[in-house]
Amino acid sequence: MKPKNLVTSFLFGLVFGLLPYCGSCQQSFCKPMNLLDTLQRKVGCWTENIGNSRYEFLICQYSNGAKNGAFQVFFKDSAVAVEGTYCDGQIVGKYIEYNEHDRSLLKAIKHYSDMEKLNGKYEYYHSNGRLKFYTYYVDDRRHGEYCEFYETGELWKKGQMKDDYKDGVWIFYGRSGEIEDSMTFERGKQLR
Repeated sequence: MKPKNLVTSFLFGLVFGLLPYCGSCQQSFCKPMNLLDTLQRKVGCWTENIGNSRYEFLICQYSNGAKNGAFQVFFKDSAVAVEGTYCDGQIVGKYIEYNEHDRSLLKAIKHYSDMEKLNGKYEYYHSNGRLKFYTYYVDDRRHGEYCEFYETGELWKKGQMKDDYKDGVWIFYGRSGEIEDSMTFERGKQLR
């Protein structure tokens, strides 16, 4: 399911845990007002033009001049492209990207911790909406299980990552599920 406007985006955020959760991020989506406080810092809900070749604008919350709270980035046609949460100017928590060609499909789901580092499960999707791969991150490095899938959904390869390198036995599958090959890696180098 993909949100089509700000109201459904807000409800989508409630369901998928995208609304603010950090101590200084207690606001959710609202009508952009683009206000400044007495120190000329951004406060409240803002709309900002991005104006690059892919995205048009961003709606996010500010407090004390820093991005704080739920945010959305929009494609040129005003469809939601990205949703996530800022806390003290850093992206934290769940970060969702939508498929540029079919907005009802996900492109990626990531999880960020402090200092905008990837931490937790990372999922990336084929253009047809099926899961392409998933892996796990610890401090911005792939660590743990890695599985990749054919566009039709069957498992293609499976193995472990350690400190951003392939590690241990990796198994490669054919489209009908049979094991076609296996390889052993240590710090990304094939041992076989």
